[in-house]
Amino acid sequence: MTRTEFIQHIIDRIEAKSYLEIGTQYGYNYENIRCKEKTGVDPGDYEIEYLKMSSDQFFEDNRKMFDVIFVDGLHHHEQVIKDVDNALECLNENGVIVCHDCNPSCYEMQVVPEQHLPGWTGDVWRAWLNFRRFKELTTICFDVCTGMGFIQYKRTLSTLDLTYEDILMMTYENFDKKRVRLLNLKDDNYFKIILNRMEKV
Repeated sequence: MTRTEFIQHIIDRIEAKSYLEIGTQYGYNYENIRCKEKTGVDPGDYEIEYLKMSSDQFFEDNRKMFDVIFVDGLHHHEQVIKDVDNALECLNENGVIVCHDCNPSCYEMQVVPEQHLPGWTGDVWRAWLNFRRFKELTTICFDVCTGMGFIQYKRTLSTLDLTYEDILMMTYENFDKKRVRLLNLKDDNYFKIILNRMEKV
């Protein structure tokens, strides 16, 4: 399953009418998403139709609400936390945030600053672990396309007993040993179960 297929399954299931993508880049994902209303945000210079600005600029002025939000901007944990926090503020009831690159394949892929390797994920995993701490959020990472994080405003018992400082101090080696539990990592079959449980917006 590709990231586009993953997101589209969610859009179709909840009958989403509005979609926001943070970090459109060349539009490989954005232009293939089918939704009634689409908004793309990226500070780069690309030949697609999108809002050319940083995510911080967008959220500062934004007054719209969205059904599905895909966070795939700067892959530094600090920025991912800001983007997801802002996304939660403009998410409709029963809406979903999808966070890309939560599951790096090896140490080199998550090194910050970027090492210019294909498929670089950055340390998004640290941001993901941060959101895994909150009981008011359902957070599931699916083993799809370097890790597709699924977030909904639904209370959960599956949380991490960690502080933010614990996460910042965690080595990649320790993360790697416990990644399935830390990420709440699930497979395609579990994604189908979650889809069937989801309510329409």
